[in-house]
Amino acid sequence: MEPSALTVLLICFLLLTSSIHGEESNKNRFRDREATDDALGYPHLDEDALLNTQCPRNLELRWQTEVSSSVYASPLIADINSDGKLDIVVPSFVHYLEVLEGSDGDKMPGWPAFHQSTVHASPLLYDIDKDGQREIALATYNGEVLFFRVSGFMMTDKLEVPRRRVKKNWYVGLDLDPVDRSHPDVDDDQLYLGSF
Repeated sequence: MEPSALTVLLICFLLLTSSIHGEESNKNRFRDREATDDALGYPHLDEDALLNTQCPRNLELRWQTEVSSSVYASPLIADINSDGKLDIVVPSFVHYLEVLEGSDGDKMPGWPAFHQSTVHASPLLYDIDKDGQREIALATYNGEVLFFRVSGFMMTDKLEVPRRRVKKNWYVGLDLDPVDRSHPDVDDDQLYLGSF
């Protein structure tokens, strides 16, 4: 290509992209919003109009299953056994960590794994032993972070968060409403710097 033809193409490209990403891209929809007082309650919704709306996709239930107890945390969806299919790691509230096949909801072999605590947190993947294979990490109510191999085996490696003594009246002296809702800081220009 000649330099002049390349220059013309570049100018055309710049003109087209500036009209596409022009003035509208400079607007921030979050700055245009208006803060409201919480005491006003929720805005009025036309519930009759909502009844006539439809989900934009056709959804169908492919499978359902039961787990050992209630679930208080979001499951982890990941390819646990490296078979190219997503699996579902479910932290049931009491004593069990379960892994389900994502395609049909069946329990994976070796699961559920038993532990001695209750769980309020979602599991995550972390390679605790640095062998290149990520284990499932689970933070428990007792302050332990437990690790489980893909096979369902609970590892002896664990992290322990020491208990902290909390004063009975820890809240005494705190501002009842530390957030000034009448003047929201939507652009983060009122950052407080200092030592805490």
